[in-house]
Formats: sequence, structure tokens, C-alpha cells
Amino acid sequence: MSPLHSLSYVTLIALAEAILSHRLYYPFLPHTLDIYLAFQQSEAISTELSSLYHSGMGIEQIACLLKMLADEKCLSHIDDNQIDLVWTGQHLASLRSRDTAIVVKELFSAAQNYILLCSYAIDRTNKAETLFRELADRMEQLPDLKVIFFLNLNRPHSDERAEAILVREFADYFHQMWPGKRLPQVFYDPRSLSRETYTRSCLHAKCIVIDDRQLFVTSANFTEAAHERNLELGILLKNPAKSKTLRWQLESLISQEVVKKLFISLTR
Repeated sequence: MSPLHSLSYVTLIALAEAILSHRLYYPFLPHTLDIYLAFQQSEAISTELSSLYHSGMGIEQIACLLKMLADEKCLSHIDDNQIDLVWTGQHLASLRSRDTAIVVKELFSAAQNYILLCSYAIDRTNKAETLFRELADRMEQLPDLKVIFFLNLNRPHSDERAEAILVREFADYFHQMWPGKRLPQVFYDPRSLSRETYTRSCLHAKCIVIDDRQLFVTSANFTEAAHERNLELGILLKNPAKSKTLRWQLESLISQEVVKKLFISLTR
């Protein structure tokens, strides 16, 4: 890799402007570069700039190249600021990532228009109330907030009961578990309840989409263990285009009737 890639945006721009103003010129001697560069960089940069000149690049072309590298570095920095690593598990001092439970709560509290959530599993205990409390409160604060869940409904091993019974059982549980007055819309893939193992599938995705602005993809299910104790890893992406694309993908499952709506009784 060229030593030019190690230079900061500010340094690359300073070098380009110095070359264009003829304050720097071939043969780019190390001592003439000292005022622009950090300690021990001058020799390597001098060699690189001279090599570019010998390869046939003119002074203006070299300056243009430096500006292009600066622009690339600037864009790369912007992209890095749009991506966060999100982690559940042992928090090591050297680990530069955010906490799953905190990120999820922040996403819920930031939503203005809609939330789409996918999870393979959710807690079947009173722990679920704690996990969804932030979202339930947000739904109370914003009556027009649209919330859609895509959840996996699992057929227990050797359970031969009818699909309708399993669906009603889960709907009753979900209503009892939910900590707020307003309920989200819940959809499930009916293939997960097939009695035949060779046709059975599952909704295994775990993600959250917020307002066509933020997208969180994670290995963590919506369980206390996944948010607090397991070793889980995810990525939080602040990208409107990707967020919108995933929303369309999920909503197409509804419009194409790949998933079914879970009808939850409004009375406890």
C-alpha cells in the first residue's frame, strides 16, 4: 500500500495545495516536506511523490491524485460514522462496540413513524415485559406510530395439534405478555407450523428497521439472555437507502401473503 494512504485528510489537502502553489516541487526533498508531515514520514512520502513524477505524472496530476485520496478518506470516515458494532456478552476493555439492550431501547425511543421488528424467538416469561416496555411506552406516546412484528411460531417437537390451536395459544400468550394497551401488528410464516418436517421452515431473521433511517441486524433474539448474557453480535446501520430496501422486502412478505397476520384478542 502506498504511504500516501497513511496521511490524514488535512495533510493530503495541504500537500496538494502546496504543490499547486509551487511551494513544493520536484524532487520533493524530505526536508521540504517536514512542515506538512508527522515525524518520520518525510522520507517515505518524498520517495513516493518522486516515483509518481518519474512514472510520467505531472505536478497538477499529482496534486489531483492527492485531492482524490483526501476525498476518499473523507467519505470513508463518513461511512464509518454510519456503522456501529453492537455486542452482547463479556465487555472487554479493548472492545469498541455498543450494547445490544441499550441500542434496542434507543431505537425504540427514537422512532417517529414506524418500527419493523423480526425475531426468531421471544421470551415466554415475564422477562418479555421488560424487553418490550420501552416500545410499549413509545406506542402510547405516539398513537400513529406503526409497529409490525415478524415472529417465528414454532411447532414443538412431536406436537401434532392443529395449526389453529398453536396460533391461538401464541396469540393469547403474546397478549398477556405485552406491557402496553396498544398492540403491534404481528405476522408469522405458516410454514413453521407444518406437521411435515420436510416442508417446515422458520422465520430466522433478527432485525429492526426504524423510519427508513436506521437498520439493526443482529444475531440476538428478543430474549433476556440474548440481550444481556449470550455472546451476540450485530451491526447498526444509519443508512436511509438500505433501511428502506429492507422495509420493502419485509412488507412484500405481507402483500404477497407469504406471512399471515396473527389475530390477537383485545380483551385479557
